[in-house]
Amino acid sequence: MTEPTFESVTSFYTHAVSAAPDAIAFCTESRQYTYRELYLRSSGIAAALQAKFPAGSRIGVLMSRSFELYAAIWGILSAGMTFVPMDAGYPQERIDFILNDSEAAAVLCDDSSFFECQAACKMHIADFADLDENASFDAVCNPEALIAVFYTSGSSGTPKGILTKQAAMAKQIIRFAVYLGLDNTSRFLFKTPISFHAAIYEYFMCMYVGGCACILESGKEQDPEQLVQAITNHQITALFAVPSMLQNIAQYCRVHQVRLDSLHQIWAAGEALYQATVDKMLPYTNAALYSSFGGSEYAGMIAACPCEIGVDQIVVPIGKIFDGIDYVLLDESMQPAKQGILYVNTAVTGSRYKDDARNEGRFLTDDANARTLFCSNDTFIEENGILRFLGRSDDVVKIRGMRVDPGEVEGCLRAVDAVTDAAVLAEDGKLTAYLVQDGLQDDRSFVRIVTEALQAKLPAYMIPSVWMLTDHLPKLTSGKKDRKKIKQCACRRILLSTDTEKPQSDLQKEIFAVWSDILHTDAFGIHDHFSELGGVSIEIAAMTETLSEKYGVALRYTDFMENPTVAGLAELIESGKKPLLSRKTLLGAPEAEPYDKPFPLTSLQQSYLVERTDASGTDGVSTHAYFEISVLHYDYQKICDILQQITDSTPSLRIVVRPDGTQYIASSAAVRVSEWIPDADISFETALESLRQKLNRQILDLSHAPLFEAVCVPKDNGSGTVILLTDNLILDGMSCIRLVNAFTAAYSGAEIAVNHADYSFYDYAAY
Repeated sequence: MTEPTFESVTSFYTHAVSAAPDAIAFCTESRQYTYRELYLRSSGIAAALQAKFPAGSRIGVLMSRSFELYAAIWGILSAGMTFVPMDAGYPQERIDFILNDSEAAAVLCDDSSFFECQAACKMHIADFADLDENASFDAVCNPEALIAVFYTSGSSGTPKGILTKQAAMAKQIIRFAVYLGLDNTSRFLFKTPISFHAAIYEYFMCMYVGGCACILESGKEQDPEQLVQAITNHQITALFAVPSMLQNIAQYCRVHQVRLDSLHQIWAAGEALYQATVDKMLPYTNAALYSSFGGSEYAGMIAACPCEIGVDQIVVPIGKIFDGIDYVLLDESMQPAKQGILYVNTAVTGSRYKDDARNEGRFLTDDANARTLFCSNDTFIEENGILRFLGRSDDVVKIRGMRVDPGEVEGCLRAVDAVTDAAVLAEDGKLTAYLVQDGLQDDRSFVRIVTEALQAKLPAYMIPSVWMLTDHLPKLTSGKKDRKKIKQCACRRILLSTDTEKPQSDLQKEIFAVWSDILHTDAFGIHDHFSELGGVSIEIAAMTETLSEKYGVALRYTDFMENPTVAGLAELIESGKKPLLSRKTLLGAPEAEPYDKPFPLTSLQQSYLVERTDASGTDGVSTHAYFEISVLHYDYQKICDILQQITDSTPSLRIVVRPDGTQYIASSAAVRVSEWIPDADISFETALESLRQKLNRQILDLSHAPLFEAVCVPKDNGSGTVILLTDNLILDGMSCIRLVNAFTAAYSGAEIAVNHADYSFYDYAAY
């Protein structure tokens, strides 16, 4: 069979649709869409666009994450046009600028009342209502055409547009997908705003491998609990995460003892990945974790590095530049060196800035090697082909993975009448504004005026969280600001707080101390709002897990958002409404029965029993869940003992299903554990794959408890793999995770708790 060749991103789509039209392309919490359905919807959009606009037109996209957004992108590209992604949370002024600057011919939105187009934009709204999905259109797939215009923060005071070609982005996506080892079984979590270039790996790379994109509803991407639930519910295998969010996911998993075993690949990018984050994340997943590097100007990722636990380093390097990407590090003398600014051949990146003025100084003509190089402004040191990031040669910073040019924020600040001078620095992952004011209003009123002015112009992540006022900003002899001395000048921090009440109870005092440590100030009261004190969403997620662990309550991100004060959080914790290990309230669960007495199956159990008996043609029940647990120090007897102890301590694992459609809990049950020694003549992985295929077809005997068993596979190096086969009659998805977590914890030396169950089936999940 000849492997398909791809010269453009659009060809990913046409191939995926023709190769597997009935495969699942996209899923939400409520339904799934096939590639055929995606094609029909996007075809209607493509036909509508071609009827109004010529090929090559630029089309704005302003929609919340949905199937319609996914279809809109592919409809635009199929029509031979260029999409201009925008975040639905952008302020009106920024939307207007992008649409005008990109010279967009139309804007697609999912609700025509969502935004009002300015008359000066001469825009047209293309609705999705009454689209003819059977309408014909001329499919266009031009590798040299522009695929997108991405807008990022610009030093001139306005966003800058980056033009990217189809062929260049296609090559970068293919390189990265091959590096990660993705295929058509990969399931991606579509959660990143499409205005952020990293989102292309959640929908374009998914299309390249013919996988499935699973949506996370807009607004949930900052909540680690929602992310973990989505990963688990959708069985996500491929995940992109900004390192700061990965840190919060790891902390959530640790506090709640949740494993993310569906994941196969995680790649982190957008900001520095600390080794401490790697060490915290990897114990809760079997996925391969990679530090990666790229950006809009590179048309994607250009380097990556596999991560390991326990490496003696503070920051993980970006790794090796991928094969086929021409690059060089140049020192201050513009000579090749082991330490210098990264320059990348534009023949690879295929990108340029929309405005010629922005291109000046960023592109170097290398006549000796007949190439043009793009100046990244990123400084690296190279050791044995591995690149470590040292810093920027300009002022650009990353805030929660988003690129921010302080010059753009400063330009907006200086446009406020009350501001006479301004500087913006990145400190502790936040933007800090240093301002000189005209003195016509009090400090707090002044900061509120400035904040409101910025909210009308900038996305939330570009608005400073910390406000410092000073009488003057230090300058260099050239007249430019001396950014190295700004932090040393006499400043006073201004909080938008109005409360002066200090904590009274011990709990309030402890929460107040946690806030003070994060905010670097104690000049606030117990009724002040966290965000008005300079707190940001990433800190909310981290603090939620810290307080959950400290006080033994299962606080959620949403709990914090609803109770954003010290007093509110203390009251919630003291109320006892948030127990860490609360039982789930299950409708229709059978009443408690003595363990040796039969009681009815739940309706869900009955459906499982009927379906599986029909499917297998026997009274046995097919195995429907399969887990692999890697152990560093293999001990067969220890594995047997732990699984038996877990079964002995958990009555619901000893369920026996009777032929008459009832069930009872056996007083004891011997766990079935066997050891499998691979044939020495074949590789371990080959042998293990053969075993997997055999076990996936295995039938568990209904008449014997427990309805799970284990196969242990030792390796020559002293490690091993434990394969657990479980049945949904007693173990739903969450129950299986609990079982795996209990085994992992016990194998590490933790004590096994006794779980007193009231009824079967979901009891194990409730614990």
